[in-house]
Amino acid sequence: IHYAFSQNKTIVLRIPVIPNFNNSLEDAEKFATLFNSLNIDQVQLLPFHQFGENKYRLLNRKYEMDGINALHPEDLIDYQKVFLNHHINCYF
Repeated sequence: IHYAFSQNKTIVLRIPVIPNFNNSLEDAEKFATLFNSLNIDQVQLLPFHQFGENKYRLLNRKYEMDGINALHPEDLIDYQKVFLNHHINCYF
């Protein structure tokens, strides 16, 4: 990751935000602190969704995220604000 950033290219990190895994404001704060240390200035938040559920069913596999509610951008406004407060451009 350090090499990629040393190449002076525009890099946007994409964070899948998953309920009960990394969706707390404390998680956002840790990400933002890390990204500041790496001089990352753009982050795209990817709210968790259930689009893959049917694929697991078709493959006869257990879907571990069954029953987890999808997130929507409006659910992540406070999460986004953490990045913005760290001067990181953050969008959905």
